[in-house]
Amino acid sequence: MDRGKVIRTQAQLDAIENYGRYRDIDGDGICYRTLPGSGLEPILTRGTGRDEDGIYSENPEDYVKHMARLKRKIDGARDELPAPRE
Repeated sequence: MDRGKVIRTQAQLDAIENYGRYRDIDGDGICYRTLPGSGLEPILTRGTGRDEDGIYSENPEDYVKHMARLKRKIDGARDELPAPRE
């Protein structure tokens, strides 16, 4: 099963110069993630109140950047999604 952009080993994590849970390193809006129980340091977090490193933030600029990344993600997936049903 293809689980998308998942970092599975410490070597893969070390190869990313500046890893952040919500850092879009290749510009497609989809961030790399680790899986719970993998033993890798970055933890799985979710929420729009976080910065690119996954740290809680109330900074409006972090929120705007996060929403812009989600828009890129949705726009980039638009051609991959099934057509709406009538």
